[in-house]
Amino acid sequence: MRHGAFFGHLFGPVCFILCAHPTVSMSSTNPSGATTVDRYLLQRHGQTDANAAGIIQGSSDFSRLTPTGRAQAAELSRSPVWNTLSDDDGPLRIDRVFVSPLARARETLDILLDGFGEAARAGTAPSCPGRGDAVALRSLREIDLYGWEGRSKTDLRTDEPVAFDAWKRGDADAMVLSHRGGADGSVRRHRPLWELWERASSCWVALAVDEVGTEKRTTLVSCHGSLGM
Repeated sequence: MRHGAFFGHLFGPVCFILCAHPTVSMSSTNPSGATTVDRYLLQRHGQTDANAAGIIQGSSDFSRLTPTGRAQAAELSRSPVWNTLSDDDGPLRIDRVFVSPLARARETLDILLDGFGEAARAGTAPSCPGRGDAVALRSLREIDLYGWEGRSKTDLRTDEPVAFDAWKRGDADAMVLSHRGGADGSVRRHRPLWELWERASSCWVALAVDEVGTEKRTTLVSCHGSLGM
């Protein structure tokens, strides 16, 4: 996924609108069975030093935003796309904010919220909870890539071509990684894409836990490319 890309993508009932960083709108059903009109805006982190160097990050937390990544986050805060998502002539109201615990997502969100604060003085920003109100969820971390994390994509294409190609194709069955872990040091086999998709399903449960009523609410989620998709 290219940073700064503008495109839309339909996947089942979910409409992804990507504008510098992804956003997503969807409706849901609350526990009472009544249809709600809650909306979710998924925002990916900006470019990191690992992104720029072609290094796999996965769910590790060693990478940090580059100047380009910080500029992307600031640009997104000023984007007119926010006002196009409003249902009336006023600014968009964001009711809740959730964030991945990884530094690159948290820093992107901080820059975004700071930018909202500056734009609010001009009346062009959405109303939004502050930094201290963002809820960190571990389940929002990026895909777990085990021994790949910290390695270059160039090396992985050479050393593990089958699994790497399966990852790029999104072939969850063919992408198998071996990882030494556990107290006994045994080698375990993982299917990271299946693990990610199962975790992503649990994320929606966590995000929708207090969705009750029929009033529209908008939730901003600051996370990662693979998880967002």
